[in-house]
Amino acid sequence: MVYRRDRAILASTDEANCINAARAIFILPSTTYPSPEMLDSDEYKYAKRKNRKRKQHNYKRVFTVLILTAIFIAISSSPKKNYISAYIQHVGKKRSDFWFGDVHPKVDYTKLPTIYPEFHSHPPIPEAEYIKMETLGNLLSKWDQDDIENPPSHFKEVLQHFDFRDDEQMEAALKFREAELPFKITNLPELLYSQQKWSVKYISDIFKKKGLRSIETGLTQSSKNNFFLFFTHGRWKKKIFGPFPTTNVNWNFFQWAEHARKADEKLLGPNSPHYYFQAEVLQNERFYPESEQGSISRDLPSFSGSSPTFFNFDPKKSTGIQCRFGERGVTAATHYDTGRNMIAMILGAKRYILSPPNACKFLSIETIREHPSFRHSSLNFGRIKYLSRKPNQSDYITSPYERNALLEATKSPAIETILKQGEVLYIPSHWFHYITSLQMSAQCNTRSGRDDKGTESFGGFNDVLSCQ
Repeated sequence: MVYRRDRAILASTDEANCINAARAIFILPSTTYPSPEMLDSDEYKYAKRKNRKRKQHNYKRVFTVLILTAIFIAISSSPKKNYISAYIQHVGKKRSDFWFGDVHPKVDYTKLPTIYPEFHSHPPIPEAEYIKMETLGNLLSKWDQDDIENPPSHFKEVLQHFDFRDDEQMEAALKFREAELPFKITNLPELLYSQQKWSVKYISDIFKKKGLRSIETGLTQSSKNNFFLFFTHGRWKKKIFGPFPTTNVNWNFFQWAEHARKADEKLLGPNSPHYYFQAEVLQNERFYPESEQGSISRDLPSFSGSSPTFFNFDPKKSTGIQCRFGERGVTAATHYDTGRNMIAMILGAKRYILSPPNACKFLSIETIREHPSFRHSSLNFGRIKYLSRKPNQSDYITSPYERNALLEATKSPAIETILKQGEVLYIPSHWFHYITSLQMSAQCNTRSGRDDKGTESFGGFNDVLSCQ
């Protein structure tokens, strides 16, 4: 065999020697070239075919990447909205933590200018002088429940506000509590502490915990509009009462919080679907060692535990902590609780319309214990404004029962208060409360026993009983 680098002169009939000569001429890798027998083998042909397909696949991947890159550049350079960037930001937000304070509603009710009443060290006698009742119809005519963007310029509070840090005021608060009159407490340290701690991720993690004992549980409910009527699911007969007023939704807390944020930012209307996250702590958890209690009880020690506090003043009869997370517009039907109720607003704000027990006859309360909505009214007071509509106008109320019931409800004595974050509202036994979440909000409450006596001016258990 004779060969030179500048001229391929192969003088050999030996195929292997020719291959080796070619390697020397073209400076090919020094690996052994497959023999003719191997070239004809099925294994070699399969490997060669597989390698060819892999190269074709790689070409397709490169081509796809180039096409997507070109599309991305074209959209990015367009003067129109960058949908890809917006989607990426949206996904990023969903996966990141945020705080209730990061949400910016059109009206932030936590900062609403408010006129407060003068301090009273003793409840007045008679109790009727404590708060001047209006009618429900008058309250809603001045500020409709669905008109969240237009509150009174300076909201006037009628309930006493007592500063938890002031001993004199807390002595007065104790007297009002014993007199079974509603009032509010401000500057409770554990609420201020929880405001700094309760991010969306922190709350979401609370309800992710699993164990032998499910101490803290929560679920999301939805309604076709902003009105939520409580009912016992097992007693609700569709043939009698119609479709369920609300349904459970397979959303975790983070999903609910995302929707609540959008509800504030996009001004969710009253006729759009609304979502309400409800949670509770195991009733007997207050008897557990502190190390075994859940995060909510540890963050709100005055509302849990087996030792009496100003707020959980009858622990043996306590029903445990319940928490309600409301988005803008969510309205809970008017109802009464038998237990003496301490409601702590941790984040956000809600509007409470209170009516005394002797207003029961005006409110169409379900009085039969077997009824699925016992202790509640099925009336949506937001529809009172439609009573003036004529038959040829939209939203005219065609049901004679609903028209008569709403007309009667307008006569009910009532007062209102805005419960802001950092405040605690005391609602005595059998007082009716109608609640609207004014923005993304978090509240927790506990109930301590029950008072049957009530007051001479506002009534009590007997008035609710006679209403039945």
